[in-house]
Amino acid sequence: MKGKGPVVLIAFTLIVAITVGFISFLPKTLVIESEVKINASAGEIRSFLAYPKNWDLWFFLPEDQDRKYMTMGAERGVGAGLKWFSEKEGDGALEIKYIEKEKINYDLISDNNQFRSKGGFSMVEDRDTMLVTWNDTLDVSTSIVARWAARDSSFALQLAKNNTEILERLRTAIHAEYRRSN
Repeated sequence: MKGKGPVVLIAFTLIVAITVGFISFLPKTLVIESEVKINASAGEIRSFLAYPKNWDLWFFLPEDQDRKYMTMGAERGVGAGLKWFSEKEGDGALEIKYIEKEKINYDLISDNNQFRSKGGFSMVEDRDTMLVTWNDTLDVSTSIVARWAARDSSFALQLAKNNTEILERLRTAIHAEYRRSN
């Protein structure tokens, strides 16, 4: 009986070391890139995105009608933000951090700081439209479940598909704002 204590301690230490080692190899970030063509100028798109109240028109699931939101910080541009409360999508906030001629970057926190994201929209002229690319870098380091999911390429593909649908809603909202056809 006396000799089992050290064996159990060594086995437990090995299990913990293997688990910690395995977790350390899981991804801590996940980069998603999606794009859409929009029939508007870079200035129109930038102006639309720089106003957080507009994000409510396209960023959230249309069926989430119970969502409440409020703007925060500046009304538009760098420092402007949006905070939301939703049973369906979780709570969160975003803040516009950087704007230049053909680029807008933001920081996003959702689900009580469990998920963080740094994202941005870049615009490149493509014939008579603008190619809008959304780069979204998700910090999944605070959730082992999200880190586990992030190792699977199908998870990233699903997020890219979701982001493409969101971009299509953005295109529709911008075309409605500037009276253009899709």
